[in-house]
Amino acid sequence: AAKASFVGNSFHVPSAVIVLWFLLAQLASAFQPPFIVYPADEEYLRTAAWGTVWWPGTVQSHPACLSVEKLTREMHQSFLEAGLDFPDLQLIRNRLPKDAILLLQSYFIDCQLRAAGVGPQGPSWVQQRSRAEVARGLGTQRFGSTAKAAPAALIPG
Repeated sequence: AAKASFVGNSFHVPSAVIVLWFLLAQLASAFQPPFIVYPADEEYLRTAAWGTVWWPGTVQSHPACLSVEKLTREMHQSFLEAGLDFPDLQLIRNRLPKDAILLLQSYFIDCQLRAAGVGPQGPSWVQQRSRAEVARGLGTQRFGSTAKAAPAALIPG
């Protein structure tokens, strides 16, 4: 009776493998995050912001970004080198808004991302050649939307 048994001759292994493969495939598809489709204007803005300081977390994760603790420590060291008394560090750390400190560093981090160097980073006068682009970047409009000299729309319509 043992010679004619399917279990004894391992005929059950391929069918068990197929059942397990099917179950694993179903589990893998159940745990995949859903594919999110954004509207065209939002997708354009997401694409344009990727890798810039406007992408969430870029400024905070940059190695050159100063935290409140690091900033106050460096200020304290500078005051000590100059022979001046520095007020209570903990009081200053509690009063400094962390978001404002990050926002103040966004221009510096942007220059770092564009490989502008760590030297003096004043305004780029080359931008003044394209005044319409500068005005658009500042959020002002120099001409009406139907004028011939109007810049291209920020969000494609």
